[in-house]
Amino acid sequence: MDNNQLYLDTKQLIQYNQKLSEIFTQIKTANEPADFFGVVKPTADEIWQVLDRWKPQVLDWIKIEKPKYFHPNQIESTCENIQAVSVQAFFPDTKEKRFKELIRSNKYIFDTLIELLEKQEKSQ
Repeated sequence: MDNNQLYLDTKQLIQYNQKLSEIFTQIKTANEPADFFGVVKPTADEIWQVLDRWKPQVLDWIKIEKPKYFHPNQIESTCENIQAVSVQAFFPDTKEKRFKELIRSNKYIFDTLIELLEKQEKSQ
């Protein structure tokens, strides 16, 4: 199995996750929601496109590699989380504590996957 695309997509999702966190801070500070059709929807669509490619790859990888402490239900949750924050980041009334928990959870899963992929690459 070629994990290169999975690695690249995971790195891209890490960048999106970080960018959404920064956007949330800016929107919260300005207390002004972003334009839905001009900004929110195109950004969310872009992220969801990568997510749609990433999810089956990572689920296949889990099925084949059977990593310890890394399960399909975590991937399902992460997909839901990144979809949620890709929209919520643009609205100042989003609950900060919950938003940051989702960002942190996403980061943990993405970082863990990168670690596992790099470890696997070194062992081959």
